[in-house]
Amino acid sequence: MIKLENWNGPEPTEEELVAAPIVEAWQIHFGDYGPQIFGWFFGHPFIDEGRYGHSSSVQYIDAVNTPARWAKAESRLYRLGAFYLPAERDIREACHKLQSEPLVFGQPLGGGDDVQEMVKRLEAANLYRPSWLARLYQKYLEEKGLRN
Repeated sequence: MIKLENWNGPEPTEEELVAAPIVEAWQIHFGDYGPQIFGWFFGHPFIDEGRYGHSSSVQYIDAVNTPARWAKAESRLYRLGAFYLPAERDIREACHKLQSEPLVFGQPLGGGDDVQEMVKRLEAANLYRPSWLARLYQKYLEEKGLRN
């Protein structure tokens, strides 16, 4: 996970957090507009429920909890939901794309908790090179500390 200690800003109140939109399966990208949160949004005034999108430039992020629970962007405060390491997120995102529907609130990205089963679904879909899927799964195992 990217360390953002220098972004530690004022802690939001519980009332502010409850009222904030939530971003599931989030990640931070550093681009031309500065750091932004990308993921699936719920409760956002301009992004449809369960749709993929991004925030405005991030100003502060929770530096107390790992993974972070909240982030403050230029336009609003966000609650941060599920966070996945890069390989797991790529597997889950590819599985989600097979469904071509919005993410359902409370449902994990990719539709479950069994990553090995997700890889099998991706293999069966025959949309990805087997060598790419094998490398991605090995990277996932390394991220989880299941393989040296």
